[in-house]
Amino acid sequence: AGNAGNPLQCIPIFTALLNAVPSLAILAPAPRSYWTSSTAPPTQVGLTADYTAALAFAAERFPTSHLTIYGHSLGASIALCLLSSLKGSPISSIAVHGLVLENAFTSVPDMLRVVFPQRWLPFRYLGRFVRDRWDARAAAAAHIFPRDLARRTMVIVSGQDEVVPPAMGREIFEVLQASGDVEEGVDCWATERRFVMIEGARHGNVYGYLDWVKTMKQYFETLEKPPRLEEKFGWRAP
Repeated sequence: AGNAGNPLQCIPIFTALLNAVPSLAILAPAPRSYWTSSTAPPTQVGLTADYTAALAFAAERFPTSHLTIYGHSLGASIALCLLSSLKGSPISSIAVHGLVLENAFTSVPDMLRVVFPQRWLPFRYLGRFVRDRWDARAAAAAHIFPRDLARRTMVIVSGQDEVVPPAMGREIFEVLQASGDVEEGVDCWATERRFVMIEGARHGNVYGYLDWVKTMKQYFETLEKPPRLEEKFGWRAP
């Protein structure tokens, strides 16, 4: 869920996902300060710890499943920061098979400049003092971010997003593409299949568009059964 959301409000999204891919099992934790969870402050350290625990639970509860993280808005930035922090942690061996980032922002300081574009306002210059930066761009570019997962990440943006500029999602996608070190003729994931703009959609209603449903369905089906090289590139191995 995003900054103003909770699992209860996401039920329509879950319904759309399950209608598209009935085989999915969805785990939607409410971290601290959200919904009926604890009243602890939602700091970056705290939220990262909560979602780390949720990921460990999912890996233990569904040991044979392909775990996929789906994050919207703030949730997408949290997902990137979480994954880049796992190396060296007790659950660093957990394999995340897929990653969907929807309407992600590059960082909180960047969003300050978006929300307060007027140069005469002091707020846009306070980014350097922000404690919880949620620097998704840096997380995606980090050398410790799993390269194989970067190749399997899908970035979705709303064409008419009134909160987060779609260009931020494009920037994150390009950083992930670079960190994934995709080799032509080897990677089974077409670029156009990993960055998707849903035309006409706004920040919070993208799941209601048929293109979103089709994109999600295709993505999860491809995760389960990657396309053969001859189907993607039009040639057969000798």
